[in-house]
Amino acid sequence: MKNPFFDERIYEIAREFQDRLVTFDAESMLDSLDTIPVATDGTLPVTLFSRKLNFRRIKEKGIKWLLCCAANDDLLDSASAHAPMDYIDTIELAIFPKGHGAIATSWSNPETEYAIQKRFGSYRGPVRFQLDLEEEFKTKKK
Repeated sequence: MKNPFFDERIYEIAREFQDRLVTFDAESMLDSLDTIPVATDGTLPVTLFSRKLNFRRIKEKGIKWLLCCAANDDLLDSASAHAPMDYIDTIELAIFPKGHGAIATSWSNPETEYAIQKRFGSYRGPVRFQLDLEEEFKTKKK
C-alpha cells in the first residue's frame, strides 16, 4: 500500500532542493576535457563541489589506483589514457588486450582468461584489485 504522505514529502523535498541540485552539461564538460589540457601541477579542467580536481591529491590521500587500459583502444589514445601516471607514480597499470569495450563486455565474463576478477601476466583486473585491497585492509585491521 502506498503511503500518500511519504510520496508527497518526497516531491516536496525535491521541489525544495531543486535549485540546489548539481547539474552539468555533459557535452560541454567533454568538450572542455578534450580541448583544455591538465595543468602542469596536475589540476584538471573540472570543478566539483566548488573545488578544482587535482591528480596529486589522490597520492596525498594515499588512495590506491588501478588504471585499466585497452591495448587496442579505438576510443582513447594511449597518452590520454595514461595521463594520470604523469602526476601519480603509485598508479598500478593493467593493460587488457583488445579494445575499450572489451574490458566491460567480454572480459567481464568470469570464464575468460582476462576476466576482471583474475590475475593475468603481471596485471590484475579491477575486481581482483578491489578484493586484494579488502584483504589488505582486513590484515591491517587485525
